[in-house]
Amino acid sequence: MAAQARESLKGREQMAVSGYRGPSTPPAGAGSAQDDILQIDVNQGAFARSEERTAAGEDRIAKGNARPKKKLVRRTDRDYSQQLRLGFQLAFLALNVWIGVQFYQWVRWAETAGRTRAVDRPAGVEGWLPIAGLMQLKYVIVAHQWPTIRPAGLFLLAAFLLMSFLLRKAFCSWLCPVGTLSEYLWKLGRSTFRRNFSLPRWLDVVLRGTKYVLLAFFVYAVAMMPATAIAGFLSDPYGLIVDVRMLNFFRFLGGTAAFVLLGLIVASIFVQNFWCRYLCPYGALMGVVRC
Repeated sequence: MAAQARESLKGREQMAVSGYRGPSTPPAGAGSAQDDILQIDVNQGAFARSEERTAAGEDRIAKGNARPKKKLVRRTDRDYSQQLRLGFQLAFLALNVWIGVQFYQWVRWAETAGRTRAVDRPAGVEGWLPIAGLMQLKYVIVAHQWPTIRPAGLFLLAAFLLMSFLLRKAFCSWLCPVGTLSEYLWKLGRSTFRRNFSLPRWLDVVLRGTKYVLLAFFVYAVAMMPATAIAGFLSDPYGLIVDVRMLNFFRFLGGTAAFVLLGLIVASIFVQNFWCRYLCPYGALMGVVRC
């Protein structure tokens, strides 16, 4: 008993020296604050996990709706497409120059009552009369009869439309002589002035619609003509020489027409594809077909 009393007394002395005051009790309210902090941490973790799941779901939806990207294939052989395109452009341009020269010779033969060298009228000149081609196309659709007067225009128009439908921009970028001249005019401007100029965004948007307005006007005018009126126009003396009138427009160019033509040439030098991009109704028709 005495030994146990001495050990108990020794233990109390050690606790007194070390400052032991018995089991500690937390202050009032300390437990509830810790619980609140733990609850906030839990809520923040749950919110973060919810955001992660939402972002992952949006990514899956975006990937499901996105179009698959085309796989790029690096060419291992030499690309000859641009040389081939240049060959087609120059060949078709030369063909149109030959058609123009022969047509001019034919017109001179008619004007001089046969005193110049006799040549045949080239049928390819009708490719420069797309409105007449549209009129013939409507006549075929409405009257179910093939035109007997200058049907080459209809053939050429149908061929170019089919080409645009199957090969997209093949006609405008590979064959059209006006497109070829327009392309090399802006390339001339870039090589001369080291750059081409871009129109302001608002003006670019407005002018891009101009060619479609012109196309709508021509299509509306042809659509309002009955088949009998189309047949009468094509067989009328005025309609028979509409190609000659087109040639004479450039042969006897007036001051206003020359100023407009010069303005188009200058604009094509400084602005890339000015005519094709903003004013060509024929290109607009091809664009509608390939959409």
